Amino acid sequence: MLLFFLLGILVALWYFGYIHFTFFSIPDITLFLINGHPITLYNLLIALVVLVLLLLLPYPFKQIMAVLLLLFALTIFGIIPFIGLAHLFVIAIIITFIIFLLGIF
Repeated sequence: MLLFFLLGILVALWYFGYIHFTFFSIPDITLFLINGHPITLYNLLIALVVLVLLLLLPYPFKQIMAVLLLLFALTIFGIIPFIGLAHLFVIAIIITFIIFLLGIF
């Protein structure tokens, strides 16, 4: 039950943090800058949820999520300079977690 709750939180954070609608706007709160790139509250919350998931997942998924979290952090900090790549890593994390919950792998 906790895993489904964390999946819901992760999807909600991704949905409200990266997709912006004109009629429903939640402001991006920039906490600080690293290497000239803004680190927002959504970025930190997504990283914290993924860290909690790392503690709960078994062996093969733990390594996959750790690598995706590391790539997400490198993209957010501007070390990997591709625009929009952080969004793809969050989607990959969500898909990996759904595969684990469904027991496909």
